[in-house]
Amino acid sequence: MRLHGYLLDIRHVLEHPSIEILSGYAETLSRPIEQGPIDGEVPLTPIQRHLLDGFERHPASEALPAAMSVLLLAKSGFDEQPLRAALKKIVEHHDALRLGLLQQADESVTQAHKGLHEELITLEVLSLTGTESEARSQMEAECQRIQSSLRLFEGPRVRAGLFRLDSGDHLFLAVDPLVADAISWNILLEDLATGYGQALDGETIVLPDKTNAYQTWAEHLEHYANSKELLKEQDYWNKIELSEWRTLPKDHEVITDSGSERQTHQLHLQLSTDETQHLMTQVNHAYNTVPEEVLLSVLGQTVSEWSGQERIALYVENPGREQAETNSLDISRTVGQFTSVYPVVLDIKSADDIALLLKRVKETVRQVPNHGLGYGALRYLTEASNPTDSKRFRHPEIGFRYIDSPHPESVYFSISPLQAEIGPGTKDVIIGSSYALYMDSRLEDGKLSIRISYDRNAYEERTVKQLFSRFETHLLNTIRHCLDQSGQELTPTDVGADDLDLEEFEEMKHFYESL
Repeated sequence: MRLHGYLLDIRHVLEHPSIEILSGYAETLSRPIEQGPIDGEVPLTPIQRHLLDGFERHPASEALPAAMSVLLLAKSGFDEQPLRAALKKIVEHHDALRLGLLQQADESVTQAHKGLHEELITLEVLSLTGTESEARSQMEAECQRIQSSLRLFEGPRVRAGLFRLDSGDHLFLAVDPLVADAISWNILLEDLATGYGQALDGETIVLPDKTNAYQTWAEHLEHYANSKELLKEQDYWNKIELSEWRTLPKDHEVITDSGSERQTHQLHLQLSTDETQHLMTQVNHAYNTVPEEVLLSVLGQTVSEWSGQERIALYVENPGREQAETNSLDISRTVGQFTSVYPVVLDIKSADDIALLLKRVKETVRQVPNHGLGYGALRYLTEASNPTDSKRFRHPEIGFRYIDSPHPESVYFSISPLQAEIGPGTKDVIIGSSYALYMDSRLEDGKLSIRISYDRNAYEERTVKQLFSRFETHLLNTIRHCLDQSGQELTPTDVGADDLDLEEFEEMKHFYESL
């Protein structure tokens, strides 16, 4: 249907087996989806401009200060030639992986697609010897070297290393964060499994059809940035930026304008399978929440208790793809950087009251218009006006990301158990390096993995360990609290009463219950 310019949600297919009924749910895509190579310039999107702002202190000749990376394990080994063929097909098929930045004479930055004849990916193959420990150390060093070879204005956007160890082959993939996001990894790994399997069997590699190009999305955002719909959000974002909140306490004073790069370190926590299952399902019944809202609530509670502050400001990173669905764009299989980054200020009064805290945080999050997409568009793309002057806006020191889509499974490879060890050294957090504290949560093998990165120039490890321990305690207490609730408490956004605050809603509810 996509090839013919129509979009149909799979849930409607399952609910309505009749073609006659289904036809009423089919949406016309903005234009037929091009299956050939996409050429030409692509407008920089808000998230790309946001990332470039963070990269501006780093000379183009130096390594990118952050990147996306993954380490795969094939216990039975990779066949080199089919692997090369699959990787080559992937970077040709996904047009965003061919994007290259151009520095103009006026020092402005643009981007355009490279040709298929240019070098789009590198793959190095190394056999590592010595003991298993020595081989792992060599691999970690090589992964850091490969990732450090990514450059802002030159070279391919994807670099790979194949390491042959006695315990199996490891494939390291590093991608420029300007051209891929966390959801893109799932697409890339699915296609790697498909392409590698086809090449291994001697077949021609045929990947699933393309969805709307990143170029189409970028052009849509340019139009959206100057729409009346978006300008209605300006007062909301101005209010958020002008909110009062204090900076976080530090172990050491940090001079932020010294030009030096933050030195980040990472701690890791993983819930059990049962705890994860509870958090994903039963926990959310008590207050009609989603896992992201529960995690934000616990993070706010923990930071408030530690800092003594009742207003906690943070940047939330959202996948950013939801808005496309409402504009008849299909980007379900589009590789690109779609993340929305926007500020949220949590009101953590009565932090010991878990029920009240969850409801307040839930309402705060759900009041954010369009999943935060408009914030970046207003700041970076809108011609007439932007949110408050960025020079007056103090950027939050905490970042938060939650990803609920685990990496796909494959018969050929899996995520390496060494990923956690290699990741921190290769700076696997793309935006987190700009924060004092950054929490990244995602599902891995049926368990929720939570990583907190911190600025080692600002904090001693023991401080963050204590903070993380408090977070774990509060999270488990919150899970138990929600499981103990027999009924369900709704909040204003659940019943369409968005104009009421939580206190007004509670008073009204109690009034009607007393009648």
